[in-house]
Amino acid sequence: MNPRLTALGLAVALSLACVSVSISMPPEGPPPPPIPKMFTGDTEPILEPTGIEGLLAARSLGPNVYYHGDLWYRRAFRRWYQAFRWNGNWFLLNETPDFLDGIAIEKAPRPDLRDLERLEDLPELPPLPDFPGDPNRAVPL
Repeated sequence: MNPRLTALGLAVALSLACVSVSISMPPEGPPPPPIPKMFTGDTEPILEPTGIEGLLAARSLGPNVYYHGDLWYRRAFRRWYQAFRWNGNWFLLNETPDFLDGIAIEKAPRPDLRDLERLEDLPELPPLPDFPGDPNRAVPL
């Protein structure tokens, strides 16, 4: 046998042996729940009493944000979340804490669509430039 062909065959065999194929399957089960965004700002929110002992509301942050026992609680995406700081990361709670169990959930106010400008009140767009080789055609509305 030719030693060059043997060496070439051995090199090809070794290079093919080093190639690995990995197929990753997506994890089964429901996707993870969404996490609310962190609040931003320089000053801490004003806390108001709620009528439940030790539970304070932070209405300036949202309708369902509370402070109790050095922790922050927030109702979002139909779930309760907890944070260690008012402007920190939110963590999903597996169970609703007892002191939040009877709290009335407030819906966030929706914007009034009547305040938006009407389509005909918008400024007119400038004409489209002519491109070389592009036939003149009407812009569909």
